[in-house]
Amino acid sequence: MVHTYLNPAGFGTPFHLVGTNEVIIPMHVEIVLPSGEGPFVTIDIPGFDVESRDAVHCWYVDPAGLEVDFWGARR
Repeated sequence: MVHTYLNPAGFGTPFHLVGTNEVIIPMHVEIVLPSGEGPFVTIDIPGFDVESRDAVHCWYVDPAGLEVDFWGARR
């Protein structure tokens, strides 16, 4: 388990890993709206393999009920 924080620029920008200089760069992102509609792909970087052993998978639900499921690269 890692702890991250999102900078004020919003989702799609790198998540900073707490206590390190590393980030998780979102490469494939799917969302489900609070109404249950979805999932919708919002980011899909060509060539990125979500099954790669180096891929990082995280998810969260924001306070408004938006479900965010993403895969990224840790750098």
